[in-house]
Amino acid sequence: METATQVVLIIMILLLGSTLSAVGIMFFFVLKDMRISVQKVNTILDDVKLASDNITSSSELVKETVSDLHNSIKFIHNELSSPVSIMFNVMRGFRSMFDSKGGEDDE
Repeated sequence: METATQVVLIIMILLLGSTLSAVGIMFFFVLKDMRISVQKVNTILDDVKLASDNITSSSELVKETVSDLHNSIKFIHNELSSPVSIMFNVMRGFRSMFDSKGGEDDE
């Protein structure tokens, strides 16, 4: 009877040992697959970071371009429009003087 229980115990120990070994091997396969998945996610995140950096630099370039355009328009308005408008006002004044003299000669 003792030998039968010893045989059953040995069989149970072998079954448990082989099951634990199989679980350990599967655990390492799962870890390997997770490592590959994490590497793929890392690559995707690097691509997303690169794309966001490109978008950021593009938006900064557009911002600088719009700012430069605004400054150019402001310069034209402040520096060039005043002398040009003064010149047109002077020309209009001369024209009105000549038109009024011309109008007096006709009557």
